[in-house]
Amino acid sequence: MVKTIYIGGIKLERIYIGKKRLFSNSDLFKLFLPLIIEQFLEYLVGLVDSIMVASVGEAAVSGVSLVDFVMALLISLFAALATGGAVVAGQYMGKKQMKESKGMFGTWVAMFIDWIVKASIFTYRYISGRWTKFHAI
Repeated sequence: MVKTIYIGGIKLERIYIGKKRLFSNSDLFKLFLPLIIEQFLEYLVGLVDSIMVASVGEAAVSGVSLVDFVMALLISLFAALATGGAVVAGQYMGKKQMKESKGMFGTWVAMFIDWIVKASIFTYRYISGRWTKFHAI
């Protein structure tokens, strides 16, 4: 049995063969294609940045490459956290457990405040010149 559904304007077909399958492989590819394109563009920006500063010198290319790696890592990390949080909150909302769903929002606010505090501490240490004297507590 084939059932057609639409998610985000993309036509997907649910196929049931013997055991229940949620989506076919072609439907999953349709969902993953934008993610693949996003990752490609993210690393393309880093490549273009390195090419643009190549005429300045090795130190500039090294600095840009280091920052691009850190930015790509942070973008991937926050995208994964946002996706995971949306899935968990969506599951709670689907079960009509609105209290737990709202609790997820509080968790994300606390995590955001935590990241702001950490970034402030590291920025202060960098500006005050204590960055090189950093020791684990």
